[in-house]
Amino acid sequence: NDIAHVDPQFWTAGKVYSLSVQTKPVLHIDGDVFFLDRMCYDACKTPWDIFVQSREMGEHYASTYPQVISDIGKFLDVESRFSRYNFTYNTGVFGVRDFEFFKRYAFEYFDNIYKLELQQVRIPTERDWNICLEQSLLTQMSQDYNIHVKEMINGREQESPGFFEAADEKGYAHFWGSTKYSPYWQRRIRTRLQKESPHVFASIQKKEAAFFSSGHL
Repeated sequence: NDIAHVDPQFWTAGKVYSLSVQTKPVLHIDGDVFFLDRMCYDACKTPWDIFVQSREMGEHYASTYPQVISDIGKFLDVESRFSRYNFTYNTGVFGVRDFEFFKRYAFEYFDNIYKLELQQVRIPTERDWNICLEQSLLTQMSQDYNIHVKEMINGREQESPGFFEAADEKGYAHFWGSTKYSPYWQRRIRTRLQKESPHVFASIQKKEAAFFSSGHL
Protein backbone atom coordinates (compact mmCIF):
# COMPACT_ATOMS: atom_id res chain seq x y z
CA ASN A 1 0.00 0.00 0.00
CA ASP A 2 2.94 2.34 0.59
CA ILE A 3 3.67 2.36 -3.15
CA ALA A 4 0.09 2.42 -4.45
CA HIS A 5 1.02 5.60 -6.34
CA VAL A 6 3.61 3.75 -8.46
CA ASP A 7 2.42 2.79 -11.93
CA PRO A 8 1.68 -1.00 -11.95
CA GLN A 9 3.71 -1.38 -15.16
CA PHE A 10 6.75 -1.24 -12.87
CA TRP A 11 5.93 -4.60 -11.37
CA THR A 12 9.34 -5.09 -9.72
CA ALA A 13 8.70 -2.08 -7.45
CA GLY A 14 6.91 -4.15 -4.81
CA LYS A 15 9.84 -6.51 -4.41
CA VAL A 16 12.41 -3.73 -4.20
CA TYR A 17 10.38 -1.66 -1.75
CA SER A 18 9.56 -4.63 0.50
CA LEU A 19 13.24 -5.59 0.74
CA SER A 20 14.30 -1.99 1.35
CA VAL A 21 12.23 -1.66 4.54
CA GLN A 22 13.51 -4.84 6.18
CA THR A 23 15.83 -4.59 9.18
CA LYS A 24 17.03 -8.20 9.43
CA PRO A 25 18.59 -10.45 6.76
CA VAL A 26 15.87 -11.49 4.35
CA LEU A 27 15.43 -13.65 1.27
CA HIS A 28 12.73 -13.00 -1.32
CA ILE A 29 11.63 -16.03 -3.39
CA ASP A 30 9.60 -15.45 -6.57
CA GLY A 31 6.21 -17.14 -6.70
CA ASP A 32 7.38 -19.49 -9.45
CA VAL A 33 10.55 -20.55 -7.61
CA PHE A 34 10.67 -23.70 -5.47
CA PHE A 35 13.34 -25.15 -3.20
CA LEU A 36 12.97 -28.90 -3.59
CA ASP A 37 16.08 -29.94 -1.67
CA ARG A 38 17.95 -29.00 1.50
CA MET A 39 20.94 -27.92 -0.60
CA CYS A 40 19.09 -24.71 -1.53
CA TYR A 41 18.67 -23.77 2.11
CA ASP A 42 22.30 -24.62 2.84
CA ALA A 43 23.44 -22.32 0.02
CA CYS A 44 21.52 -19.45 1.57
CA LYS A 45 23.32 -19.89 4.90
CA THR A 46 26.79 -19.13 3.51
CA PRO A 47 28.27 -15.59 3.78
CA TRP A 48 26.92 -12.94 1.36
CA ASP A 49 25.81 -9.32 1.20
CA ILE A 50 23.34 -9.85 -1.65
CA PHE A 51 21.97 -13.23 -2.75
CA VAL A 52 20.68 -13.92 -6.28
CA GLN A 53 19.71 -16.86 -8.44
CA SER A 54 22.45 -16.68 -11.08
CA ARG A 55 24.07 -14.60 -13.79
CA GLU A 56 22.37 -14.14 -17.13
CA MET A 57 25.25 -14.09 -19.57
CA GLY A 58 26.46 -15.23 -22.97
CA GLU A 59 24.03 -15.48 -25.87
CA HIS A 60 20.94 -15.05 -23.72
CA TYR A 61 22.26 -11.80 -22.30
CA ALA A 62 23.49 -10.52 -25.67
CA SER A 63 20.19 -11.24 -27.39
CA THR A 64 18.02 -9.60 -24.74
CA TYR A 65 19.58 -6.90 -22.59
CA PRO A 66 21.48 -4.53 -24.92
CA GLN A 67 18.34 -3.63 -26.87
CA VAL A 68 16.28 -3.09 -23.72
CA ILE A 69 19.04 -0.96 -22.20
CA SER A 70 19.19 1.07 -25.41
CA ASP A 71 15.44 1.67 -25.25
CA ILE A 72 15.62 2.85 -21.64
CA GLY A 73 18.59 5.03 -22.52
CA LYS A 74 16.32 7.20 -24.67
CA PHE A 75 14.63 8.41 -21.48
CA LEU A 76 17.21 7.90 -18.71
CA ASP A 77 20.93 8.59 -18.61
CA VAL A 78 21.77 5.00 -17.68
CA GLU A 79 22.90 3.27 -20.87
CA SER A 80 26.65 3.48 -20.22
CA ARG A 81 26.22 2.31 -16.60
CA PHE A 82 23.77 -0.52 -17.34
CA SER A 83 26.06 -1.73 -20.16
CA ARG A 84 29.25 -1.63 -18.08
CA TYR A 85 29.23 -5.38 -17.45
CA ASN A 86 28.42 -8.14 -19.96
CA PHE A 87 26.03 -9.99 -17.65
CA THR A 88 23.22 -9.32 -15.23
CA TYR A 89 22.03 -10.96 -12.04
CA ASN A 90 18.75 -12.86 -12.15
CA THR A 91 16.74 -12.11 -9.01
CA GLY A 92 14.38 -15.07 -8.95
CA VAL A 93 15.71 -15.23 -5.42
CA PHE A 94 16.86 -11.93 -3.94
CA GLY A 95 18.52 -11.83 -0.53
CA VAL A 96 19.67 -8.78 1.40
CA ARG A 97 22.08 -8.52 4.32
CA ASP A 98 23.85 -5.27 3.44
CA PHE A 99 21.00 -2.83 4.05
CA GLU A 100 23.17 0.27 3.71
CA PHE A 101 23.95 -0.73 0.13
CA PHE A 102 20.39 -1.81 -0.58
CA LYS A 103 18.94 1.53 0.48
CA ARG A 104 21.24 3.24 -2.02
CA TYR A 105 20.13 0.79 -4.66
CA ALA A 106 16.42 1.24 -3.84
CA PHE A 107 16.80 5.04 -3.96
CA GLU A 108 18.27 4.91 -7.48
CA TYR A 109 15.67 2.34 -8.55
CA PHE A 110 12.72 4.52 -7.51
CA ASP A 111 14.43 7.67 -8.79
CA ASN A 112 14.60 6.06 -12.24
CA ILE A 113 10.92 5.09 -12.05
CA TYR A 114 9.99 8.62 -10.96
CA LYS A 115 11.83 10.11 -13.95
CA LEU A 116 10.07 7.71 -16.34
CA GLU A 117 6.68 8.52 -14.81
CA LEU A 118 7.32 12.25 -15.19
CA GLN A 119 7.86 11.62 -18.91
CA GLN A 120 4.71 9.46 -19.03
CA VAL A 121 6.68 6.63 -20.61
CA ARG A 122 4.86 3.40 -21.44
CA ILE A 123 6.93 0.22 -21.42
CA PRO A 124 6.63 -1.59 -24.79
CA THR A 125 4.87 -4.93 -24.42
CA GLU A 126 7.38 -6.77 -26.61
CA ARG A 127 10.36 -5.85 -24.36
CA ASP A 128 9.84 -5.59 -20.61
CA TRP A 129 12.14 -2.95 -19.14
CA ASN A 130 11.66 -4.17 -15.57
CA ILE A 131 14.42 -6.74 -15.96
CA CYS A 132 16.93 -3.93 -16.51
CA LEU A 133 15.46 -1.40 -14.09
CA GLU A 134 15.82 -4.02 -11.35
CA GLN A 135 18.56 -6.43 -12.43
CA SER A 136 20.93 -4.31 -14.53
CA LEU A 137 20.92 -1.58 -11.88
CA LEU A 138 21.68 -4.16 -9.19
CA THR A 139 24.52 -5.63 -11.25
CA GLN A 140 26.10 -2.25 -11.99
CA MET A 141 25.85 -0.95 -8.42
CA SER A 142 26.94 -4.17 -6.67
CA GLN A 143 30.01 -4.43 -8.88
CA ASP A 144 30.86 -0.75 -8.50
CA TYR A 145 30.53 -0.90 -4.71
CA ASN A 146 32.39 -4.23 -4.50
CA ILE A 147 29.47 -5.96 -2.80
CA HIS A 148 29.70 -9.70 -2.10
CA VAL A 149 27.01 -11.20 -4.32
CA LYS A 150 26.36 -14.93 -3.83
CA GLU A 151 24.72 -16.91 -6.65
CA MET A 152 22.56 -19.97 -6.08
CA ILE A 153 24.00 -21.33 -9.35
CA ASN A 154 27.39 -19.87 -10.19
CA GLY A 155 29.04 -19.26 -13.54
CA ARG A 156 31.22 -22.36 -13.40
CA GLU A 157 28.16 -24.54 -12.78
CA GLN A 158 26.37 -22.89 -15.71
CA GLU A 159 29.30 -23.91 -17.94
CA SER A 160 29.38 -27.48 -16.60
CA PRO A 161 27.18 -29.38 -15.96
CA GLY A 162 24.86 -26.60 -17.24
CA PHE A 163 22.30 -24.34 -15.59
CA PHE A 164 19.35 -26.73 -15.56
CA GLU A 165 21.50 -29.70 -14.63
CA ALA A 166 23.05 -27.80 -11.71
CA ALA A 167 19.59 -26.59 -10.67
CA ASP A 168 18.27 -30.16 -10.68
CA GLU A 169 21.22 -31.34 -8.57
CA LYS A 170 20.46 -28.68 -5.95
CA GLY A 171 16.71 -29.10 -6.10
CA TYR A 172 16.21 -25.56 -7.38
CA ALA A 173 13.30 -24.94 -9.75
CA HIS A 174 12.35 -21.66 -11.42
CA PHE A 175 9.49 -21.92 -13.88
CA TRP A 176 10.07 -19.38 -16.63
CA GLY A 177 7.41 -18.57 -19.21
CA SER A 178 5.07 -21.44 -20.04
CA THR A 179 7.00 -23.92 -17.87
CA LYS A 180 4.87 -22.99 -14.87
CA TYR A 181 1.79 -24.24 -16.74
CA SER A 182 3.30 -27.66 -17.44
CA PRO A 183 1.00 -30.45 -16.14
CA TYR A 184 4.08 -32.42 -15.08
CA TRP A 185 5.42 -29.66 -12.82
CA GLN A 186 2.00 -28.72 -11.51
CA ARG A 187 1.42 -32.32 -10.43
CA ARG A 188 4.88 -32.49 -8.84
CA ILE A 189 4.39 -29.27 -6.84
CA ARG A 190 0.86 -30.24 -5.77
CA THR A 191 2.06 -33.66 -4.60
CA ARG A 192 5.00 -32.18 -2.68
CA LEU A 193 2.84 -29.49 -1.04
CA GLN A 194 0.20 -32.03 -0.01
CA LYS A 195 2.93 -34.12 1.61
CA GLU A 196 4.79 -31.24 3.29
CA SER A 197 1.79 -29.24 4.50
CA PRO A 198 -1.65 -30.87 4.18
CA HIS A 199 -3.30 -27.88 5.92
CA VAL A 200 -1.89 -25.34 3.45
CA PHE A 201 -2.71 -27.65 0.53
CA ALA A 202 -6.33 -28.00 1.68
CA SER A 203 -6.63 -24.23 2.13
CA ILE A 204 -5.36 -23.59 -1.39
CA GLN A 205 -7.70 -26.22 -2.82
CA LYS A 206 -10.63 -24.53 -1.08
CA LYS A 207 -9.71 -21.06 -2.35
CA GLU A 208 -9.10 -22.40 -5.85
CA ALA A 209 -12.53 -24.05 -5.94
CA ALA A 210 -14.19 -20.85 -4.68
CA PHE A 211 -12.44 -18.79 -7.37
CA PHE A 212 -13.45 -21.07 -10.25
CA SER A 213 -17.04 -21.19 -9.06
CA SER A 214 -17.25 -17.41 -8.62
CA GLY A 215 -17.52 -16.61 -12.31
CA HIS A 216 -14.61 -14.13 -12.18
CA LEU A 217 -12.39 -16.21 -14.46
